[in-house]
Amino acid sequence: MKPLLSENTHRKLYIYFLLLLAFGVSLGKFIMSIAVISLTLNWLFEGGFNQKLKKNKELKYAPIILSGAFIIQVLWLFQTQIFSDGVNDLRIKLPLLFLPIIIGTSPSLSNLELKKVTFSFILGLLISSIIVFCADLGFITPKKTTGTFRDISLFMSHIRYSSLVAFGMVVLLFIVNKTKYKIHSIFLFLWFLFVLYILQSITGIICLLVAVCLYISIKTYKEGFTKNTLLILILILPIISLIIYSSTIFSEYKKIKDKNELLNLSILTPLGEKYIHDKSSLETENGHLLWINIAPKEAEKTWNERSKKAFSGKDNKNQPLKYTLYRYLTSKGLKKDREGVLALSNADIKNIEEGTTTSVKYNLFEKRLRSVLFELNNYKKLKTSNNHSVTQRITFLQIAKQLIKENFFFGKGTGGTKEAYKKYYANEKKGLSLKNQLRAHNQFITDLINLGLFGFIFCLASLIYPIIKTKNRINLLYAPFLIIIIINFLADDMLERQAGVTIFAAINSFLLFGLKNKYYSSEP
Repeated sequence: MKPLLSENTHRKLYIYFLLLLAFGVSLGKFIMSIAVISLTLNWLFEGGFNQKLKKNKELKYAPIILSGAFIIQVLWLFQTQIFSDGVNDLRIKLPLLFLPIIIGTSPSLSNLELKKVTFSFILGLLISSIIVFCADLGFITPKKTTGTFRDISLFMSHIRYSSLVAFGMVVLLFIVNKTKYKIHSIFLFLWFLFVLYILQSITGIICLLVAVCLYISIKTYKEGFTKNTLLILILILPIISLIIYSSTIFSEYKKIKDKNELLNLSILTPLGEKYIHDKSSLETENGHLLWINIAPKEAEKTWNERSKKAFSGKDNKNQPLKYTLYRYLTSKGLKKDREGVLALSNADIKNIEEGTTTSVKYNLFEKRLRSVLFELNNYKKLKTSNNHSVTQRITFLQIAKQLIKENFFFGKGTGGTKEAYKKYYANEKKGLSLKNQLRAHNQFITDLINLGLFGFIFCLASLIYPIIKTKNRINLLYAPFLIIIIINFLADDMLERQAGVTIFAAINSFLLFGLKNKYYSSEP
C-alpha cells in the first residue's frame, strides 16, 4: 500500500496523535477516542506493512500477541446469549486490538519525543486535577451518580482516575532528576497527593503506596542504597507515618471509652419506654457503644417533631436516616431517646439530614477509613451490604462464584456478565436496591465469568507473554504501572469501560514497545 503522505509527515502525525492520547487519557473518552481513531487511520494510510511486520518479528511477535486479548473476546462470541451485549463489549475493547499493534510496529521514540509525551501526560493530568478540585469546591457541577465524593471525578470512575494520578506521581519521581524543572516536579507531586486526598479513594492510596515502594526497591537494587538514601528517607518516612496513623485510627475506632457502661444500663427511659440493648455488639462511635440505650419510638416521634425528613426515610446520602441519627447521637455520648434527640442543636439536625454520622470533625482520610471500618463491622453483624461500596463487592463476588460454576470451562461468552448478573438479580436481590445491583467490580472475575477457565488462561497468557519477551526493553516505570493495573483489576472491572481499556492499552503498549532504551538519557 502506497503511503498517502510522505513518510516524514506520517511520522509527525503519529507523534502528534500520540501526544494527544497522552494528554487525553485523564480527560475522558472523547479526547481518547479522537486520538485512537487518528492513530489508527494514520497507521493504515502510512503503509509500509512489510517494515511493520519486521518490527513485530523483532519484538518476538509481542505486539500482535498482546492484541490477541481482543481476538479471544471475538472468538468467545459463540458463547454469548445476548449477541448485542457481546458486540458492544467488543466495541469498548477496540483499543486492545489497535494500540499494541500501532505502537508496537511504529519506530520507537527518541528522548526528545519521549519527554514531550511525558509532558503531555502530566499536563493532561494537571488540567483534569484542577477540574476535579473545582468540582470539590462547587465551582463546577459534579456528577449526580452517587451523591458522594466519588462524583467529583468527572471524566471517569474515581478508582480509575485516582490510580492514574498515582501513576502520574511515580512518573514525576522517575523524571525529577532528569529535568531542570525539579521544583515544578516536586510541587506537582504534592499537588497530586492533595488530589488523592480529596478523592478519598482507598484504591488510589494503596496504588500509590505499593507503586512507590516497588519503584524505590527496584531503583535501589539497580543503583545501590547509598545513591538513593535521600529518596528512601523522603518517601519511606511519610509512608511509615501513614501506616502508624492508620493503625492509630483503627485502634481508636475499636476503643471503648467506658467499659463499665454495660454494667449500668437503664431498663426504662425517663418517659417509660423500654431501652433496647445489644450487649453482644461492641461497635462504637467516637468510643461510645452504638447498639445500647435505644428507644426507637421516642427517637422517631421526637425526630419527626424536629425535622421534615422522616425518621423512617433516607438522609441526603441515601442512607437510612434512623441509623445516621443513632450514630450521631452516640458520637456525642447521648442516648437514643427523646432527651437525646432534644439535646441536639439545629446545626446537629442539619448535619444528620445531610448524612453526617458523627459530631466529631475528622479529616477526609480519617473519615474515609472510619467509614470502611464501619461498613466491615456492619456487614459482619448484619450480613447486609446495600449502599456500602466496600462490602457490596463481597456480595458481588459471592454472586460471581455461583455464575462461574454454571459455565466453568467456557464461560458465558463475550459480554455475558451483564446478562448473567441481570438474571441472578431477577431471582435473588441479595438485599441490594436496584441501583446497587451491579457486576463483579473485579476484572479477573469478570473475565472468568465471560471466558471460562480456558478463555481466561488464553487471555492472561496474551497479556503476560509480551512482558516476558520485552523485559530487556522495559524501563523502571513498568513494574509500578503493572502493580497499579493489578490492583485496579482486583478492585474494579477496568476493561469493561472505554476509559479503562484505553488507559491500560495505551500506557501498557507505550511502556513495552514505545521506548528505545531503559532510561532517559541526559540528552535534550
